[in-house]
Amino acid sequence: MIGVAAAGCSERRPKPPPESAPADTNTPRQPVDSIATGEPYGAFAYVDTSGSLLLALSSPGDAARIRAALCAEGRAFPVTFDHRQAASPADNGRQIAANLANEAGDVFRAEGNATPNETCLLTADTLLRLAHPLTLERRGTPECDAHTRGQLRDARARAVVACWTLATSERSVMLVQYEPRGADALASVAVLVGSRFVFLDFAAKIDNAEGDTWRVGDAGKLSAEGFDFLLLMEGPGLLVLGIGWAAEEGQSLTLAIARTTGDFKRVIEDYRYWVPQ
Repeated sequence: MIGVAAAGCSERRPKPPPESAPADTNTPRQPVDSIATGEPYGAFAYVDTSGSLLLALSSPGDAARIRAALCAEGRAFPVTFDHRQAASPADNGRQIAANLANEAGDVFRAEGNATPNETCLLTADTLLRLAHPLTLERRGTPECDAHTRGQLRDARARAVVACWTLATSERSVMLVQYEPRGADALASVAVLVGSRFVFLDFAAKIDNAEGDTWRVGDAGKLSAEGFDFLLLMEGPGLLVLGIGWAAEEGQSLTLAIARTTGDFKRVIEDYRYWVPQ
């Protein structure tokens, strides 16, 4: 299994730490800070109909440094940069497997068969040593048990409206909707580490008479439908989480990192457009 991790590709992030950072393996470096403030390290991508080619949704930085694709359930594939393509006249603007050959962008070839049309994360060599993917199983989206709901309530001192288990195995990953406070709504993806939760928050405003909050027409009710747990990686004092949130027109993508003593911080946010598929 290839150990990988990744971080954001925003041009707004400052430059990475110098290459002369201490190499003492007994004293871990500051991986979260290094990733969060670093240069582009990777990008989300989607897979073609053959399962062997991936097209990056945005610039992955130096394409030659991309070494792996990390896909759902801890599956990792070595990849190499194949070519940069221009859009063809047949491009219909949809970021789906059948249109991959027509869309402009950086194309990578996987040494192995990914699942056609799935979303994966392309990662750079800089990050391969920082974390490894955890193998988690997705078992539908069963509702959390009473004990877990109580833990999540106590962790935020806020009542739980709904809760689902997105994945289990080496770690448990939950999606939780908390009770709103006035017009302020809160949903979170929570990863259980030991006896504490590490949260990735989706805050929103209840902004009309119908109560629409996270999605048009949701009436303030969160649903686990469309939430796709993409990846979870772990290293010394480090967690890396990838989440896809699908709606009718496409999939919102988030990559976030956290120290195991703090909550997640977003480092990549992207969108994959696919309507109508």
